[in-house]
Amino acid sequence: MGVPPMGVPPMGVPRQMGGMLPPPAPGYAPPPPRAAQPPAAVPKSPGEPREQDRLLPVANIQRIIRRILPSDEKIAKDAKEALQECLLEFICFVTEEAAERTAEEKRKTVNGEDLLFALENLGFDEYVNPLRLYLATYRQTIKEKQAT
Repeated sequence: MGVPPMGVPPMGVPRQMGGMLPPPAPGYAPPPPRAAQPPAAVPKSPGEPREQDRLLPVANIQRIIRRILPSDEKIAKDAKEALQECLLEFICFVTEEAAERTAEEKRKTVNGEDLLFALENLGFDEYVNPLRLYLATYRQTIKEKQAT
């Protein structure tokens, strides 16, 4: 069975659900629920980022949702906020795995290959090939821009 293009849910999965992610890797435990946090505009301490700087912008999330949901469907504000938190956890989860690889190899910079390795390690195999193709296309585009 082939991998559907990016943004297209797998066969048999309702379009409204946007497809389903594979089960988490063995040993993965979801993070504990977070305690109530102070307002986003006020940093907790001088070194900590504001909530709005920590999360992906709601407008970007809404744009992705609009591509998946039918045009007459809407999504509640609290659902968008929940997606923000989930995306943050997913990004941190993958980045932490990639950072471990760079540390093992005594490097300081996480690159695209490290992220692909992390996704594969964490059981997100079906996303690796499309992302590998995207990374190659992106790198080629950068080379072409630098050559002109």
